[in-house]
Amino acid sequence: MEIYLRNSSGRPVYGVFFWRLGDEAGLSRRATPLRAAAGGGTRIESGDSCSAGIVFPAARRGLYRFESLLVKSSYPFGLFWASFRVPVATTYFIYPQAKGNSAWPALRPSGGHGSLVSPGPGDDFSGVRAYVLGESLRHVDWKAFARGRPLSVKQFIGGAGHELWLDASEMRLPLEARLSQLALWIVNAEKAEIPYALKLGRTTLPLGLGATQSRRALEALAVAGMGSP
Repeated sequence: MEIYLRNSSGRPVYGVFFWRLGDEAGLSRRATPLRAAAGGGTRIESGDSCSAGIVFPAARRGLYRFESLLVKSSYPFGLFWASFRVPVATTYFIYPQAKGNSAWPALRPSGGHGSLVSPGPGDDFSGVRAYVLGESLRHVDWKAFARGRPLSVKQFIGGAGHELWLDASEMRLPLEARLSQLALWIVNAEKAEIPYALKLGRTTLPLGLGATQSRRALEALAVAGMGSP
C-alpha cells in the first residue's frame, strides 16, 4: 500500500511510523505495527511531501479490510508517543500462492463447452501425457494403466485456438492445494493468452481473458471456503 504524506508545518517531522487499524478478514481488530518499506521511521522536511510503501505480513489468503491508519512518532527521546488517525476504508485481497504442477490440464478447442478434461465432438486424439495430481479421472487411460503403465491422460486437440475450463469440484486435492493449483493455471493461462472459465462452488466465471478476468478469478480463490466477505 502506498501512502502519500505532506508536511505543512514549519518544522521537520522525524521518526514517523505507521500502524494498520482494522480487522483481518474478520479475525482481529488489533493494531498491527508497520514500517516504511525502507525500514525505520520516515523524516519529512517542512513543506515537503513523500511517499511510503506500507507492508505487513498476511498470515493467510482472504479479504482484508483496512479501516484506518495510525501515524505515530516518539521523536526525539522515545519516551512518549504522539499519534493521529487517518481514515482509509479500503479492502484488498490476498490470493492463494500460485504453485503446483505447471503441466496443463487437457485443453479444449476454441468454441467448445464442457468440463476440465472433456473433449468435444470433432476433436482429434493427439496422444497421452502424464496424469497431473488433482485432475479429473474422466479421461485417464485406464487400459494402459491396467497393463502396468504409469497413470496417463488422453489428450484431444482441434481448431486453431484452445480454451481452459477449470472446475474445482473435479479436482482431487485438499482445499488449499486445489486453490494454489487453480491460481497457477490462471496465472499461466494469462501468460499464454489462453481464455479460461472457472467454476468454484457457487461462483461461475464465463470464458474470458485479461486483467478483469484474472482479478475476479483470483479474488474468488482468495475467499473460497470463508463464507461471505
